[in-house]
Amino acid sequence: MSTTTNSKSQKWIRATRDNPCPACGKVRCLFSPDRLRAKCWRSGVQELWEAPDAKRRNGDGYDKPDPKPKRPPKTFTTPEAAMTEAGKWIKGGKLVATWVYPGDTFRVGRFNVPGDKTCRPVHRLPHGAWAVGDPPGLLPLYRFDELPPTGPVYVVEGEKCVDIMWSIGLPAVTSAHGADSPHKTDWTPLAERQVVIIPDADAPGRKYAQAVANILRELSCK
Repeated sequence: MSTTTNSKSQKWIRATRDNPCPACGKVRCLFSPDRLRAKCWRSGVQELWEAPDAKRRNGDGYDKPDPKPKRPPKTFTTPEAAMTEAGKWIKGGKLVATWVYPGDTFRVGRFNVPGDKTCRPVHRLPHGAWAVGDPPGLLPLYRFDELPPTGPVYVVEGEKCVDIMWSIGLPAVTSAHGADSPHKTDWTPLAERQVVIIPDADAPGRKYAQAVANILRELSCK
């Protein structure tokens, strides 16, 4: 990269927490007294970084460069293909179940691995293709669209448990991603309804039940 000043003639200043590098905003780099140039090992420049003119701020320094734009997600024509892609990153994983959430815009797959299990989500993009990961915003409750208009609703942990509850005639829902993630779900479909929470018989299950109870209390659930 060409510069207007010989970097060897500069008296370089070492970046500190109070006076960070103008290129990356961190420490351990070197920069010129006028903060126009930096020897920044994080910015991707081998030897010298020079502040772009568009970043000038009243002559007293420069903002760090804009972050590189995120790559668009890899897309697939079907949810099955997206789930297969998700499974490629799970060593020894075998897809044993897939749960379709309301509207079929979001699915969760369960993969068995030696001695354990793990889950992976896929979601549908606005133009119809599918991608690995969660959609933006809050996630839907599993099977909330099948709830009767009145009567109690049961909250259990996990899609498999929800399906078992429905099989014995008890309308049930759950949130995605297990005991640590109830805050990632939209619980408003249960507002002002009678809700019975059935926790798993372990510490994570009790923690999940308490977190859900706190959320539903704010929604005036009974």
